[in-house]
Amino acid sequence: MAFLTGTYRYTLDDKNRVRFPAAFVEALGDGPIMAPGVGGRINVYPKDMFERMHQKLFDPDPYNEAEQDATTFLMTHLQTLEYDAQGRITVDASFRKDLQVEKELVFVGKISFVEVWPAQLFDSRDELLSPASITQMLASLSKTLDER
Repeated sequence: MAFLTGTYRYTLDDKNRVRFPAAFVEALGDGPIMAPGVGGRINVYPKDMFERMHQKLFDPDPYNEAEQDATTFLMTHLQTLEYDAQGRITVDASFRKDLQVEKELVFVGKISFVEVWPAQLFDSRDELLSPASITQMLASLSKTLDER
């Protein structure tokens, strides 16, 4: 699989369609899955990666309320992406509402999957970055990689 890298910004049209970055389409393969992410983001996974990552969620403990709630939320917000002839996807109403998507989305390649940010959230988080905070994040990431 090719690495998914880069940042792209696109605007939703009046029918809630948005261009999906062409650089990501081929790398994601057929039937990528859009799912809720953390911190107000949407994640788009290659289908096989999503199935491996979430295999346990497809069989939650029927007596564990937290697992049931997480599974219910996830399953009611999954969307298999389908591209139209212009390479656009339709962003489901539940994603727009729950993640407070306005008109612009930012697509960020994360090596093996794609994060989709409401632009207003991406811009507000991006403003918090400084040389010191970036250094701290990279040090934390390096430590995490060393532990693996």
